[in-house]
Amino acid sequence: AWMKREISGQIKKIAKQKVTETTLADKTCFLHENIEEIVTKKIQDYFGEIMLLNIPSTIIENIISAEINYYNFRHNPKSD
Repeated sequence: AWMKREISGQIKKIAKQKVTETTLADKTCFLHENIEEIVTKKIQDYFGEIMLLNIPSTIIENIISAEINYYNFRHNPKSD
């Protein structure tokens, strides 16, 4: 009886861990797909609409590109 409880407890623990890892992987994939939108929204919130209207579009594109690169470097520290 004790062994059955231990085995069923370990099976539940492993199943829970797999579900958690799968959920985190799906969330990470979702963030990777929408990173440009997320970064753009953060930049708009930080600078505001009026300031963004006065900045040339090339500078805005460079800021977005830099933020995306920074995000990728933080999530992939071994990349060069």
